[in-house]
This record gives sequence, C-alpha cells and structure tokens, in this order.
Amino acid sequence: AIVMAIRLHLPPNGKRLIYDLTPFGLPEVPYFAAMNLPFTSTALPTHTHKERMEINHILKGERVYRVGGKDYHLRGNQIFLTWPDEMHGTGSYLHGRGLHFWMQVALPKPGKRLLNFDAGSAAPLLESLSTMPRRQFRADPGMRDIVLRTLDTLRQGPSGLAGIELVALWSPRFRLSLTAPRAPGAG
Repeated sequence: AIVMAIRLHLPPNGKRLIYDLTPFGLPEVPYFAAMNLPFTSTALPTHTHKERMEINHILKGERVYRVGGKDYHLRGNQIFLTWPDEMHGTGSYLHGRGLHFWMQVALPKPGKRLLNFDAGSAAPLLESLSTMPRRQFRADPGMRDIVLRTLDTLRQGPSGLAGIELVALWSPRFRLSLTAPRAPGAG
C-alpha cells in the first residue's frame, strides 16, 4: 500500500522530482530526488558529486552501480552509498526499473552542524558515515514511510511546521539507520 501511495506522488514515465532541502532547514541536503522508472533506461554515465555523499534508496525494483571497477546489484529496499568526490555510474548496465530515491549530503568539516544536530551531536554521525563497513545494505523498514512523508512535506513547501517536520523526520532515522549494526551478508 505504501509503494502504491508513493507512486501517486511521482510523475509517470521516469520523470524526476528534485528538491533542495535548504529552505526546509537542511542546508546540507541541496538535492533530494525521486523517480518512478517503469522501464529500463540508458546507462548512467560515470560521474562524481563534489564534496557530497550520495545516498540512494532503491525502494522497489533493481539497479546496478559501478564503483572502483566493482558492480553492486541492488534490489528493493536497499541503500547504496557513494562518498564525496567518488566516481560512480551504472557501468554498462541500463538504469533499472523501479522506485528510486536519492539525496546528496554535503558533509561538514568536524566541529560543524549536520542535519540539524549541533556539532557535538553531529560528531558521532560523521564518524559513523566515514567508517561505514559497507556501502550497500538493507534499509530500515521505517524508511518507506519516511520517504512518503518526506514527499508530502516537500509538496507543501517550506512554510510553517513543514520544515521542522522534515528535519524531525529525517534526522533521528538517518542517524539510526547509519549507525545501527549490520547483519553479516547485508551488503
């Protein structure tokens, strides 16, 4: 039911929704995007994001990413990370069908705020991000609902409580998802 509801938020035929979360109180997330791709598409050229980490959530479907000569095969409800300035793309693989969400996060220098955490609270999250044992893993089951609620909030715009709600929605879940221990073989 949640997947169906998310599809209602997205444009058909592979068009992307792209938001800058700066007006919502998250200046470190200048790019949050969603796409429902009902067909395979051309390969994603190799590229990089200057000083930004990219977090991809394949909600449904499949996709392959190529980083450092290695292919990572993703299926529904998996997360894939690329580090700042790291070359990545889909290699010779086509863009797979499915529901795909991704965001770019500008990681601050030590001692600065991150995702509405003060510098002291952000430090463990930054440490966690920089020492992730894997770049591919299963998403927290609650992420599906958060993606849907995020799209609802973004559609309302950054007025009033919408920005506060978005920060409250992502900050704890983001921190929990990236700091929770992973089961062996989780990616």
